[in-house]
Amino acid sequence: MDFNKLFHIIYGDLNIYYLQPNIFVNFKEIKKVCKKWNLFWANNKIIRLDINTDKIITNGKIFSLKKLNNIKYLNFYKNNYIKDLKFCEQLLYLYCEKTNISEIPETLNCLEELSCSECKNLRKIPEIKTLKKLICYNTKIIEIPEIFNCLEELNCSCCFNLRKIPEIKTLKKLNCYGIKIREIPETLNYLEELDCFLCEKMEKIPEIKTLKILKCGGTNISEIPETLDCLEELYCDDCENLTKIPEIKTLKKLDCSNTNISEIPETLNCLEELDCYECKNLIKIPEIKMLKKLECNNTNISEIPETLNCLEELICSHCKKLIKIPNIKTLKILDCENTKISEIPETLNCLEELDCSHCKNLRKIPEIITLKKLNCGYTNISEIPETLNCLEKLDCYWCTKLKKIPEIKTLKKLECKYTKIIEIPETLNCLEELDCSCCINLIKIPSHMNLDYNKMLYGCENKIKIVKCWFFGNLIQLLINDCNLEKYIKIINQLIKQCSYKINLKINDFDNFKNYLKVNFNNDIKKYTKGNEYDLIYN
Repeated sequence: MDFNKLFHIIYGDLNIYYLQPNIFVNFKEIKKVCKKWNLFWANNKIIRLDINTDKIITNGKIFSLKKLNNIKYLNFYKNNYIKDLKFCEQLLYLYCEKTNISEIPETLNCLEELSCSECKNLRKIPEIKTLKKLICYNTKIIEIPEIFNCLEELNCSCCFNLRKIPEIKTLKKLNCYGIKIREIPETLNYLEELDCFLCEKMEKIPEIKTLKILKCGGTNISEIPETLDCLEELYCDDCENLTKIPEIKTLKKLDCSNTNISEIPETLNCLEELDCYECKNLIKIPEIKMLKKLECNNTNISEIPETLNCLEELICSHCKKLIKIPNIKTLKILDCENTKISEIPETLNCLEELDCSHCKNLRKIPEIITLKKLNCGYTNISEIPETLNCLEKLDCYWCTKLKKIPEIKTLKKLECKYTKIIEIPETLNCLEELDCSCCINLIKIPSHMNLDYNKMLYGCENKIKIVKCWFFGNLIQLLINDCNLEKYIKIINQLIKQCSYKINLKINDFDNFKNYLKVNFNNDIKKYTKGNEYDLIYN
C-alpha cells in the first residue's frame, strides 16, 4: 500500500485521514502505520475522515462505517458507497453533499453541523436537537422540524417543495433563496441575516429588530419596515412594487437597483455604498458625505453632487442627461461611458481607472498621471497624453481620429483596433497583449514581437502573450529570432496573402525558412539581402 497517497497532514487540531480513488484499504495496516507516525488516531480510533472520490474499494465491498463509532468529522462528498452511518453516534460534523443518501439517521445525537445539499433523494431532515448549522439547499425536503432548539444557521435555498419556515427562535442566519414561502415568522428575534431573494410570493418583510443584513431582491414586497434599527446592509433590487426607501440611519450598503423609487433619503448618514442602477424615476443623488461607492448608471440624473468628498468609485455610465463630472479629488474609479460629458476634470489626482468610451462630446484625455487603466474607445479624441506614466492598460478602439500611440513604457495591454495609427512604438517593452486589428494604415510592428498560430503574435524575450494583428493593408515589419519555423509558418503564410504590399522580416536562416512558405519564390518573392533582413513581396 502506498501510504503517501493514502494519508494527508494534520489540519488544525483535528486529525485528518484521506482516502484516494481505487485504493484497497486494510485497517490493520492503517492502524500500524498511524501508530508509528502518531497521526490520525485518537485512542486507536479514526476521528476525522474525508473521502474525496465517488468510489471507494475496500476489499471489494461497500465502505462501512460500523467500526468507526468514535469518528467526529465525516465528509463523503459525491460518494455513494457509504453505509452504516447510524453507528457514528459521536459524530459532530457531517458533510454528504451530492450523494444518493435518502435519510440521515436520528441516532446522531451529537451532530452540530449537517450539510446535505443537492441530495436529490433526501426528503426529510432528522430531528436532532443538537444541530447548530443545517445546509440542505436544493433538496426535496418538504419541512424543517420545529424541534431545533440550538439551530443558528439554516440554508434551505432552492428547496422548492418547502412552503414554511419553522419558528426556531435561536436562528441568526437564514437563507431561503428562491423558495415558495409567503412569509418569514416574526418570532425569529435573534435573526441577523436574512436572504429571501427571489421568493416571488413573499409580500412582507418581518419586523425583526436584530436584522443586520437583508436580501429581499426579486420579491413582491412594497415596503421595508422603518423599525429595522440595526440594519446595515439592504439589498432590495428588482422589487418592482417598492417605491420608497426607509430612513434607517444605520445603513451602510444599499442596493435598490431596478426599482420604482423616486428618491434616496438624505438622512442615511452612514451610507458608504449605493447602487441605484436602472432606477428610472430617480432624478437626484442625495448629498451623503460618507459615500465611497456610487452606481447610478442608466438613470435620469443630471448631476452628481460635488460634496461627496469621500467618494472613491463612481459608475454613472449611460446616464443620458449627465453632462458634467464632479471635481471629487478622492475618486479612484470613474466609469462615465456613453454620457454627454465634454471633459474630465484634470484635478482628479487619485484616479486610477477611467472609462469614458462612447462619450462622443469628449475631445481630450486629461493628464492624470495616476491613471493605470484607460478606456476611451469610440470617442473623438485625436491624441493620448504622453505623461500617463503609470498607464498599464489602454483601450482606444474605434478612435478614428487617433494616429499615434504614446510611448508609455508601463503599458501591458493595448487595444487600438480600427484606428489610423501608423506604427506601434518600439519602446513599449512591458507590453504583454496587443490588439491592432483592422488598422489599415499600420506599417510597422515592434521588432520584439514574435509570430504564432491563428494570426496572433506571442513573445519570448519581452513577455508578449497575445497579439492580434489581422486585416493589414500595408507594410508589416516582423522579427523572428531563432524560432521554431514550423510553429510560426502558418501565420506568416496567412499574413503574406493578406498584405497588398510587402512584409519585411529579419531572420537568421532564410534558406531554411523559404522551404516552409507556400509561395512561388521565382515569381512571387523578391529577395533583397541586407544582412539577415529580407523583403517578401506577394503579388
